[in-house]
Amino acid sequence: MTIARCKVGNYITSLDMAGASLTMAPVTDELLAAWDAPSPVFH
Repeated sequence: MTIARCKVGNYITSLDMAGASLTMAPVTDELLAAWDAPSPVFH
């Protein structure tokens, strides 16, 4: 397994809940290109 991209932060939060979330998914070159595309939402 190779980590292609990593994001850390408060992206999906719940009030008064402690814990952590880890998401892993297989990706293609097409999905990585979409992930790397400019976006006004995520910087």
